[in-house]
Amino acid sequence: MERKDSWSQSQSNLKLRLCCIELLFLIVNFVTLSGFIITKEGSSLLGLISWFLRLGVYTG
Repeated sequence: MERKDSWSQSQSNLKLRLCCIELLFLIVNFVTLSGFIITKEGSSLLGLISWFLRLGVYTG
């Protein structure tokens, strides 16, 4: 019983780590993409808003 608990604990830790890594990649991608749009379009706020609008259009 004790071994099974520690195994499931390590499995959940692994899943948590993978989620954190995916989140980190998502944040990095977002920052680089929004940074590219910001420098391309001039105004940072305008670029960010237009990026969110585009994201909404693509996902919706």
